[in-house]
Amino acid sequence: MKDQSTDSPPDLQSKLRSAKSLCLDLLLPKPEVLTMCDEIGHEYRDRIYNPMIVVWMFITQVLSKDHSCQQAVTRFNAWRVARGLSKVSSVTTAYCKARCRLPEELFERLLAWTSSRCEQVTNESWLFHNRIVEMVDGWTVMMADTDENQEEYPQMTSQKPGCGFPIARMIGVFSLATGAINHTAIGPYKGKQTGETSLLRTALDRILPGRILLADRYYASF
Repeated sequence: MKDQSTDSPPDLQSKLRSAKSLCLDLLLPKPEVLTMCDEIGHEYRDRIYNPMIVVWMFITQVLSKDHSCQQAVTRFNAWRVARGLSKVSSVTTAYCKARCRLPEELFERLLAWTSSRCEQVTNESWLFHNRIVEMVDGWTVMMADTDENQEEYPQMTSQKPGCGFPIARMIGVFSLATGAINHTAIGPYKGKQTGETSLLRTALDRILPGRILLADRYYASF
């Protein structure tokens, strides 16, 4: 495994603001990303926008102040030029298509892998009686108003057709020691078995034995 980045949080924040940095090449090394693609059976071609590059670009795009695909490509070109490589087309079509090809399971694997790396360097003083405490909480998210999203995550029934956005419910299991999200689950906002407790049940088998699960009293209700 490639050595972990020794950059401090301010250093990483500075790199995120830099137009010449993707910075995630330090945190999500190429071998790990491509190995996960192979493990989940995601087939890809070794093009400019390969899964490794697209993952770096996509996450950096979300974390940046400018969330546009255009800025993501501009940043990528600056990153290439800094390494003596030629620029790619400034048109975002190829990047957007490559991003759509990434399977959700890849991000689930990356989440589990990065949270595991965080725990490997956990200080014992951050534990509770030598146990890792995991906290669970839920929230909702809205997304682009597409037919696919509306079908899987319908808008609220109180909204007229064409006047609302798809909405999903999510839960996250956070590590109290590291602050990282260890597990997530997502489902429609309304309907049978779509509450936070139902979503938590889908993630229980991923919580390792010997850990303490902390939740508010909502999760003790029926």
